[in-house]
Formats: sequence, structure tokens, C-alpha cells
Amino acid sequence: MVKMESTEEQDRKLVLEFCHLLEKSKQLFNGLRDLPQYGHRQWQAYFGRTFDVYTKLWKFQQQHRMVLDSKYGLKRWQIGEIASKIGQLYYHYYLRTSETNYLNEAYQFYAAIRGRAYYSRAAKEDRPDLMVKKLRYYARFIVVCLLLKKMKLVRELVTELEKQIQEYTNTYEPEDHLEWSLVLEEIKGFIKAEAAVAVLHADSNPIILSHRFTLFLHSPLTALCYICNVGDVPIHHWERCQTYVDRFITEASRLVTRCRIDEIEQGIGFIDSSYVQFFGDDFLRTLILRFVFCDVVLRLHRGFRGRHMRPRCEPQLPANELLEHPSLSHIIFQLASALDVRGHFSEGPECD
Repeated sequence: MVKMESTEEQDRKLVLEFCHLLEKSKQLFNGLRDLPQYGHRQWQAYFGRTFDVYTKLWKFQQQHRMVLDSKYGLKRWQIGEIASKIGQLYYHYYLRTSETNYLNEAYQFYAAIRGRAYYSRAAKEDRPDLMVKKLRYYARFIVVCLLLKKMKLVRELVTELEKQIQEYTNTYEPEDHLEWSLVLEEIKGFIKAEAAVAVLHADSNPIILSHRFTLFLHSPLTALCYICNVGDVPIHHWERCQTYVDRFITEASRLVTRCRIDEIEQGIGFIDSSYVQFFGDDFLRTLILRFVFCDVVLRLHRGFRGRHMRPRCEPQLPANELLEHPSLSHIIFQLASALDVRGHFSEGPECD
């Protein structure tokens, strides 16, 4: 009898430890939103702590799965959510460092979620928020596969995502079904891209990307260098130029926020609600802001005359209040001067 009580007490402590790690991991992950969005110093210690906790959490649930299944009621989608968060951490680390080994790590976790069907029963939980998590997982996995040029898998994932969006729409009739349809169309647009390009990144590793727009999503500074025929860039100068990209992203983020505030307070500067929703997600916010960088650079570049030369988005982003805002153009001109390619860019009436 004493032995049985001891076993139950041990199980209870295991469950409490799991709950503690789970709660701590969520707090740290949510705290990432409070970090400076760009830059390469202040965030490293916090990222390290977050990685450590998620690593402990992942190993803990592996080692004590039977107890957590029976005493805690651990579900497969919950395991998938932990794996998805780790994938997001690796992806964000990649975004801040441009080191592709972190992109590969993100791929490994996302692939494991699909291979082990962690979200297979999400629809049966009768929770629309869980279905949204599943859709976001698919969107993130697809972008990672696009950047890694895994096009066969991308097509398979797009087919699966389309089915999941349809199921989500039919089951819950959600208000955001149109936004998810637009996300799907944007992804399909990536797949239709034609000529592949090879570029040499700052770390001298060759990266193959599907087309110009994907290059901007992958590494904005690399993309700008590519369209301006800039070859080798010394690492110290690369880091200096990267600060201009960081400033651009920070300023674009501020302008998006101001558009929303102006809309609420004054009824001007309208920005579609779908962007407001996606802007709350770190991953999707990064894609939106890099889209803005791409649009501004190509609009100002002399080699891309005409609206048809730039990527489009639906719903449209505000022009005067965001895409054509003078502060963003000014930063691009400064970056161009730093790279000694100012002659590639025009300003004034020549810009459409």
C-alpha cells in the first residue's frame, strides 16, 4: 500500500513538473514579442533561455509520456504544439542570423509534426482556435520548404492546407475564412514562379531560391545586392548595411501600427483587418514587413519601372501611409548610398 502511494506521489510530481515547464515555456515564448524585433545582441540571452526550457519540456514529455498520457491526459495535438513552437524558435533564430542550419532545424521539427500526425485529430476537438493553430503550422512549414527549395513537398502541403481550410470553413463558418483563402492564393503564386536564381550569401554558402520575391523574403539585404549587381561585401560592411534594413523594418512596423491607430481614432489610413490579425503573429509579421521592403525597393529601383514589375498583395496595403511613405524611401536611399549603388535608384516623379 505504501509503495502504491509512493508511485502515485511520484506521478503527481511528474505532472506538476510538466505543468511548470509548460507554463514557463509559454511565458518565455510570449515574451519574445517584447524583444526588439531586429538587431543581433539584446535577444540572444533571452532566446537561449527559451530554447533551454523548450528542450527540457520536449525531453520531459518523451521520457514520461505514459504517465502524462494517463495522469495528465496529454493529447497528441499538445505534443505537436510544443514541436511547432520549437520550429518557430529555430525559424526566428534563422531570421535574425541568416544561418541556414537553423532553417534546417525548423524543417526537421515541422516535418516530424506531419510525419507523426500530431494535428490529425484537431478537427475532432471542436475548437476553432486549435484549427487556426493547425493552419498556421501549415503556412509556416510551407514557407520553410519554399526557402529550402523542397518544391515537391510544398505542392503536397498546399493540397493538404487547401483541404484543411475547406474543413475549417465548413465546420465553423469563421470570419477569417477569406483571409486564409488569400494566404493560400499567395502560396500558390510562389509555386508558379519560374526562373531559379543562385546567390552567394554573406557566409559564402550557395543558396538556391525560386524567384526574386522569395529572395526578398529570405534575406532582404541579399536581394537588394542581387538586383544592384553587388558582388562580395566585406562582413563588417555587411553588418553596417544590415542596420539600415533593421531600421527600415522597425519604421515599417511603426507605420503599420499608426495606420491602425489612425483608423480607430480618425477613420483614415485604413489597413485591412486581415493584416492586423496576421501582424500579431511574429512569423507572419516578418513576412509582411519584408514584403513592404521588397515593394519599396523595387518601386524606387530604375530597373523595375511599372507596377507589373512588383509583387502584389490582396487586400492592398496603404500606399501613402505605408508603401510610399517618405521615411521608408529615405532609409532605402541611405542603404543604397552605403552600398555605393545610389545611381540604381530614382526619386520624384520618375517613381511610379
